[in-house]
Amino acid sequence: SVAHNFATDFTIKTDESEIKLHLLKENFKDSLSADFFKICHMWKNEFSYIENGQLIFRATFAKPDTDYQFAILYSINDKADFKILKVEDESYDGSEYE
Repeated sequence: SVAHNFATDFTIKTDESEIKLHLLKENFKDSLSADFFKICHMWKNEFSYIENGQLIFRATFAKPDTDYQFAILYSINDKADFKILKVEDESYDGSEYE
């Protein structure tokens, strides 16, 4: 199987400026446990939804070849401020089918 650590490039355009951001796994290091951070890969990072006029993005981190994963919801404003909103455990343990 193949696992990746993607980089995500965002361009935010306003009437006054254009901001370019390059996000890597390391940008989220403080939001994940040190043990999980060592073994995980960022395999998805994309726009998710708009809430109260704020753009919300979701980055997904997973241990390759397992169901062990976390999603980090974050926002980026027009001044390139990057803010973590929530970390969600999306690991699948199969218990809902027992």
